[in-house]
Amino acid sequence: MEQVPLIYCHSLDKLNDSVLNIKSAIEDKGISFLQVWDSDISTLITVSQALGTIHAHVENNVIEEVIFPHTDEAFQSTKMSPPKMVLLQYVEDNVKGGDLVLVDSKKVLESILDERPKLAEILMRPGCISFCQNGESFSSFPVYERMSDDSIRVHFRYDSKVFVPDWSREAIKFLHQNYHMNPEFQIKIIPNEKNQILILDNYRILYGQDAFIGNRKMHR
Repeated sequence: MEQVPLIYCHSLDKLNDSVLNIKSAIEDKGISFLQVWDSDISTLITVSQALGTIHAHVENNVIEEVIFPHTDEAFQSTKMSPPKMVLLQYVEDNVKGGDLVLVDSKKVLESILDERPKLAEILMRPGCISFCQNGESFSSFPVYERMSDDSIRVHFRYDSKVFVPDWSREAIKFLHQNYHMNPEFQIKIIPNEKNQILILDNYRILYGQDAFIGNRKMHR
């Protein structure tokens, strides 16, 4: 992946002037860093409100274990659509390890379409992946869903919440092991810069983290 764009917003006025640039960076690269004026959660809320409607997670627990690259899916309690953007604000990051792992699904799919079209056909087939939480399944998805505007939305995670039919099992495993976990398709970020917010296109960018030791606090 290419270097992550960085946009400076050292004041509320500058943020308001930069909204179009932020959305343009997300549209182009799927990701951007925003350098803001402090690391208070109110600043994250202000930035989020400038970009759209906020849907917050009930819990924001940070675990020290490996988290495989994934997208955020719909909130089960409301059945709303997956969030278009995910904003991450690291408040405390005194850790060893714990790199943030990002994967651009657009580049992954382009590679698969070019080198393994039969794999792409399986991954774009409806019902190839399903998600379950608290014993209640979400609707099934293709991993790569073609939208009405001809854009592609990715749905993926690789953990105990995932269920797949026999015909897509090996394809899902191959995608995870040979693409999402392949350094060629990853960018790793050490989130040690204060007053930065990382903005991700949740329809395109998968994110995870390496295991770490220490104390980490994050707003999402």
